[in-house]
Amino acid sequence: MNKYKLTALIISLLVIISVLNTSAQSLFRLSSENSSLLITGTSTIHDWEMEAGSFTGNVMVQITPDNTELKQIEFTCPVIQITSGNRIMDNKTRAALNEKEHPVITFRSDNIYLIDNGSKEIEIKGNITIAGKTKEIVFKSAVDIYGDSSITAGGIVSVNMKEYDIDPPVAMLGALKTGEEDKVKYNFEFVSRQNEITKK
Repeated sequence: MNKYKLTALIISLLVIISVLNTSAQSLFRLSSENSSLLITGTSTIHDWEMEAGSFTGNVMVQITPDNTELKQIEFTCPVIQITSGNRIMDNKTRAALNEKEHPVITFRSDNIYLIDNGSKEIEIKGNITIAGKTKEIVFKSAVDIYGDSSITAGGIVSVNMKEYDIDPPVAMLGALKTGEEDKVKYNFEFVSRQNEITKK
């Protein structure tokens, strides 16, 4: 190899290393102990709420010296972890969601957009699977990014059970009927995977 080819090769390697150092993807994991997921709805008798006790998720982030961009979001919640404190309601909910055949609710998005440069709000378009049926949803989320250490996100998503072929639970011989539309209120904290390793 002559010196000119060697020089060209060295320059190419330096360029690649420079790009990798200035633009890298990092994995942030959902911290369930610092996050919450609340589901609320209505019925013919009173409003109700249920809380998810355990869930998992990841955010893939593109980090450059000038910008931090969310690239991909994944979320999973076991149906059995969604509870109200009322055994009858919990059982009705699991039956309605067909928990035995479809034990988890999942969401994935590869389409995340900053609404405008002066806002911390993003628009997320992705696919959610409930009771085995997958549909595309679009919603907004308020996001705060704390450098390369953590990300917080919060908002409310409306979900119509009928769109997933789910019959809203009925109790008390039909006297209590829940409404079709539920509200999912979430407050999530995602922690850098690198920070988790460092702490260990």
